[in-house]
Amino acid sequence: MTATDSTIRHLTDLLVREEYLSNDLLNCLQRERSAIRRLALSEFEAVNQQRLATLSALEQVETDRQRLMGRLAESAGMSAQTVTLQAIIERLHPSSSPGLDHCYVRLAAKLRSVRQEIAFNAKLIETVQGFIGQLLSAWNETAPDDGLYSLSGTRQFQAGGAFIEQRG
Repeated sequence: MTATDSTIRHLTDLLVREEYLSNDLLNCLQRERSAIRRLALSEFEAVNQQRLATLSALEQVETDRQRLMGRLAESAGMSAQTVTLQAIIERLHPSSSPGLDHCYVRLAAKLRSVRQEIAFNAKLIETVQGFIGQLLSAWNETAPDDGLYSLSGTRQFQAGGAFIEQRG
């Protein structure tokens, strides 16, 4: 496969940028996990804003990489629609693409870490939701049928009103 040095350098730069952004996403997911564990709801907006910005940048890098891979595939007589990054790297002569395969391996490892973090956080959120659901269910089962007052001061005969107990 013949490719210009500048095209290969550009692909290498894109992979390095994608790895950098994936690391940002990984850090964001770790911040999210910390906020989930501490039930720090006030931190979620900032974490989600950072995640959205990082995902948007990753999407742009992916678009640029796909476009460049399409050009490389066409120059090698491969189908631009079905070519993979690994197939392109395998077709390139190692001396013409120093470091490209190393960048690819590092990026693949980083992406595996991101997937693991996402799965872990999803499980953690599921666990917290289950705990909260059980807590609410237990509260509804033990709430007295009377003796509660609403915020307006009228007597409540069903669970779910304000948590002001009747005394005396």
